[in-house]
Amino acid sequence: SPCNDQPMKKNCWSTEDKEGRRLEPWIPPPGQNQDIAKELEETIGVYPQEGYLGVDQGGWKLAEKSGTSGSGVTYFRYEFTSGRYKFVDDVEIRVEDGAKNGKSKVCARSSSREGIFDDDVNKIRLNYIMSLLANKGWKVKEL
Repeated sequence: SPCNDQPMKKNCWSTEDKEGRRLEPWIPPPGQNQDIAKELEETIGVYPQEGYLGVDQGGWKLAEKSGTSGSGVTYFRYEFTSGRYKFVDDVEIRVEDGAKNGKSKVCARSSSREGIFDDDVNKIRLNYIMSLLANKGWKVKEL
């Protein structure tokens, strides 16, 4: 979903945002329509529990996963927790596997639950994840 309360709120990035908080689409390597959700889950799974560059020092967890075999859509929601104040940010990913039309689609959103600014926490987290995807041949554009 898009980032709400723009341009005031500066703590969200989304592939579906139409304003200044737009995250460019995540495009898997050519010909890869199967196991995209699995690859994304494995990629995010290597994000350090102790955080990265002072971000997410309270750890993270996969809070929700849905999608049925044959539906073609998988949804993940991760919760990342700050170290000092225990703020929680949500990273949501929806994958349409392209089995029906041959075109896979990945929608991603990272947003703080509270506040207006996030000291670039969501940006740092997303850039880390996107760098891992780029190393696997994904077309991504870091923030």
